[in-house]
Amino acid sequence: MGFLVRCFIIFRCILVVVSDTSSDDERYTGCGNMKLQTDLLKIKEELDNRFNVISELTAIYQLYRSLSKEVDDLKKENQILKQSVISIQNDAGSGKTKIERNTEKLNELKADVDRLETTQNENKNDLTNLFNQSISGLKEDSEKCKRDIAVLFNETKSEKKVTDGLRIVNSLHSSLMNAAMENITLLQAGLDDNVRLRTIQENLNSEFSANFTSLSNQFTSFKDAILQMTRSRETFINSTLGKLTADVEFLKNSVSKSVTNSDDFNPPALDKILRSCKEVAAIRNVTGIYTIEPIPGRRTVNATCIAGGWTVIQQRKDGSVDFYRTWQEYKVGFGTAASEYWIGNDIIHALTSSVKCELKIEMVDLKGKKLWAHYHNFYIENEVNKYVLRISGFSGNSGDALSGLHNGQKFTTKDQDNDNYSSRNCGILKHAGFWYGGCNYSNLNGNYHDKKCCKGFYWDPSKILQRSTMMVRCN
Repeated sequence: MGFLVRCFIIFRCILVVVSDTSSDDERYTGCGNMKLQTDLLKIKEELDNRFNVISELTAIYQLYRSLSKEVDDLKKENQILKQSVISIQNDAGSGKTKIERNTEKLNELKADVDRLETTQNENKNDLTNLFNQSISGLKEDSEKCKRDIAVLFNETKSEKKVTDGLRIVNSLHSSLMNAAMENITLLQAGLDDNVRLRTIQENLNSEFSANFTSLSNQFTSFKDAILQMTRSRETFINSTLGKLTADVEFLKNSVSKSVTNSDDFNPPALDKILRSCKEVAAIRNVTGIYTIEPIPGRRTVNATCIAGGWTVIQQRKDGSVDFYRTWQEYKVGFGTAASEYWIGNDIIHALTSSVKCELKIEMVDLKGKKLWAHYHNFYIENEVNKYVLRISGFSGNSGDALSGLHNGQKFTTKDQDNDNYSSRNCGILKHAGFWYGGCNYSNLNGNYHDKKCCKGFYWDPSKILQRSTMMVRCN
């Protein structure tokens, strides 16, 4: 931006000087002076347009920073929500643990009640046997008394002996009855204890059922609260993300519009579609994206044209486009001129087959060093001949990585093996489409994100790249 401001100030000063000079110096009169003023006004208008683009990009950048802050705040809220859910889950787990402990205690109480009931049943059986034995004993004693009374009555006829015998019988009868009552009391006590145990068991069962129902209700409430909170937060997040997505889309459209309006990227359309960037440069020698028609009457393509008549056939700068493609995709081309692309083997053949062409490759390695290679003779054959590469006449600071091992080689992709490596497909081994001989030496279409020399993006094994631009210019 500072450079553009300085240019603007310089040209404004030139306008003032020219204006003053036109009134004092007779050398700048007539058509020459008018042409100079017209050119300077055009430059001023172009600078004003660029200032407007810069202002729009600044506003877009501010909007992007605001959106980034909103996204960060949303991430923090989402983290708090996660912590809350974890806390609630821990509380629910604690409640579940309490239920399990109470269940264990209840099971222990049930076992104790079962043991007591078993003991009481045994006591009941013992008391019943004792009672039956006592009754049997009473019956036997009663029969014995009767026999004794008969004997006494037969032996003594006197009233005194009879009365004494009756007294003895009554005494024995009372003793037997008292003993029977004691046994009956003990039996009744045992039966009462059994009833009490059953009551305790029923109370425990009732209390356990109530506690279990209460804990189950609390757990269900926790679960419903978590689900409700999650749904509410999910709705909020989806709504916010939808808004952010719309804002980002607006931002992308705004940037695209700004770039479209910038003369550096997309100059005004020409009156007609030309065959190559060399023809475009003859009319407007300005770098930008133009629509050209390398194969007349068949297909147009958007390509980056570099000032001087260079047509960009390959462009890589950020790894946003995958270059591990099929034969058909390399044939027709893929990607976009605004980011990364391969213009297509058919188009490269159409541009280079009928006239003398040169190839220039500009590169930047991982350390930021700028490299370039210039081949003064370049063309490729047609699809029938597998797009054989013909290249020679190297100059540059990168070292010659093409004309030695790649010159004269057919094009190979992952689904069409045309290289000289008999046991392997170099397109698969190198993860790209290129003019391979024995799977070396250069790999300009390799995997951008692999920073090694086997499948990676490199000029030669010692020069791993972060950017490359292949461009042709034909006479």
